[in-house]
Amino acid sequence: MKISNKTGRIGVFKPSTQNEAFLQQLNERLAEAPSGNARPTRPTIFVSGGPRSGTTFMAQALSQFLDVGFIDNLAARFWLAPVTGFRLSRTMPREEQSGDFSSHYGRTAAPGIHNFHYFWMHLLKLDAVADLFSPPAERSVSWGAIRHHLAGLQDAAGKPFLFKGYYPSYFMADFAREIPKSVFVIMHRAVLPQALSLYRARGAFFGDPTAWLSLHPPEIESILTLPPEEQIVAQIVGLRRFFDDQVAQASGRLPVVHVDYDRLVEEPEPTLGQLAAEIEGITGDRVPTTGIVPAPKSGPKTSYPPDLVARMQRALAAI
Repeated sequence: MKISNKTGRIGVFKPSTQNEAFLQQLNERLAEAPSGNARPTRPTIFVSGGPRSGTTFMAQALSQFLDVGFIDNLAARFWLAPVTGFRLSRTMPREEQSGDFSSHYGRTAAPGIHNFHYFWMHLLKLDAVADLFSPPAERSVSWGAIRHHLAGLQDAAGKPFLFKGYYPSYFMADFAREIPKSVFVIMHRAVLPQALSLYRARGAFFGDPTAWLSLHPPEIESILTLPPEEQIVAQIVGLRRFFDDQVAQASGRLPVVHVDYDRLVEEPEPTLGQLAAEIEGITGDRVPTTGIVPAPKSGPKTSYPPDLVARMQRALAAI
């Protein structure tokens, strides 16, 4: 089973094979070859969590609240030449930041933060889902190459760097050991609203709530045959358990900060301020803040059909 499967996507989520081929050729021509022993010297912050847990909102908030570099939607097109892409994106005009962020199922506007998944898939040599649960050493992952690219991005920015770190979060112990001053921010959200949002996201991406979307838990093979509601709940709970197990196996020594999504939405400024303090406590470096705080989300709450809510509640009760 492949990690990245875009087959069946619809609407704005359907990729252009022509554009993908062009970008692949461009990246191969511009590819930056790691050399020397460069190491990142500033904090590297990874935002992660289960699908629809608030990772995009947190990454958007931190990308503006903290004075950090990050990969936007333009820079993300240069996954084999990350420093080139980052420098190119910095030449684009920047509108005044308002702190009012929005996204469409994780997709942000052009200057917004991107998850840079091709970059991490390439460096961590991820192809099949099984690769997510095998040691990087078995795939001959080069931590020297990863350090080289992260150091280059930090140097180009002149700042700490922030990532939406979905794939790195599968290997937190390795990153903690190999990447100096790395920190993982793990988002948590109540399972029911998270599951309902993921159900709707599957429909938006594929027009089919049975189609798999986003991150894979270790028990992926055993849950694929379940009804979509049970599958989604198992996906969310399995990923949460997987992240918790990584922390437990490291006896609490991993550089992890847990953040509650609802508290972030209701109290963004104190939540982000506390997070900045915890990052400083872990890394020993103070990351300057900008004072830009995301505006609380407004408007009516998302409504779901009562029968869907009931099915999802039954699936949650069965876990």
